[in-house]
Amino acid sequence: MFFKIIRNHFFPGVIALIYHRVLETEIDSQLLCVPPENFEKQMRYLKDNFEILKVSELLKILKEKKVFQKGILITFDDGYADNFYFALPILERLKIPATFFVCSGNIDKNEEFWSHQLEQIFFLNKKLPDKLQFESNGKKYLFNTSNSQAIKKTYQELHKIIKSLNKKNRDNITNFLFEWSGVVKKTRKYYRTLSTDELKKMASFEYIEIGGHTVNHVLLSALNKTEQKEEIKENKKHLEKILNKKVITFSYPYGRKKDYNQDSLEIVKNNYQIVFSNFPGVIRNNSNIYELPRFLIRNWDIEIFKRKIRNFFISS
Repeated sequence: MFFKIIRNHFFPGVIALIYHRVLETEIDSQLLCVPPENFEKQMRYLKDNFEILKVSELLKILKEKKVFQKGILITFDDGYADNFYFALPILERLKIPATFFVCSGNIDKNEEFWSHQLEQIFFLNKKLPDKLQFESNGKKYLFNTSNSQAIKKTYQELHKIIKSLNKKNRDNITNFLFEWSGVVKKTRKYYRTLSTDELKKMASFEYIEIGGHTVNHVLLSALNKTEQKEEIKENKKHLEKILNKKVITFSYPYGRKKDYNQDSLEIVKNNYQIVFSNFPGVIRNNSNIYELPRFLIRNWDIEIFKRKIRNFFISS
């Protein structure tokens, strides 16, 4: 305990923050949206109180085993269009570095991620059938959808089920759900993936770096090694073709330790120089460079945000 106190005081390390979306929205079922006004407050606080690093700068520090004093790394997962229209202008105005981990499967496609399609079906529809019944991978499912509480529970259960599927089975279920519900599939503004032009413009800014995040935002631990290779390597290849430069960093979709496995680690080691997970912890010079921890950021008001950041530095 005494060692930890001394270490945290003199060698506080680097904390990486995960954002997903910068958007004002009525429905945020996964609590991943931070409105632009609040995001700017959070960024101003970080800029005024910490040194904010690029991933490439962190890589150099870790390779040289340097000790760093209270560094911050800002990352975004998935690659939503709102990152370009709302987060990027704030980051550029404040000259704050950030890294965007992008899924490539929906680039230039006017389509929402499957989780937001579920939102459309269950939360943007005034009336659903009273029950939902279907079969997937040989297993039969029956859900009550007769009232708002049951609908919310069904949404949560379906999210868990669909999350573990490959893209083909995922699409089969979401297409069935649209048909079952009578909801017409649409793409809401800013809910799509970044376009090729947006990615190029984003990457042209001095403070911005782009990383990989698989082709289809899949649960890697649910795939075999060949499928994982395709998801990881094709994502990298696609991004490098768009950007015309090497992509050196990656983050695991979902990113908890159970969401990827030894095959995942082997593949990323052969393709990337620095890789991020999604479990809490401080990055120090002895951290595993292929499983770097990050802290998930919510839409906290600025005082709660300040307290969270202070606590993150002493959490491990």
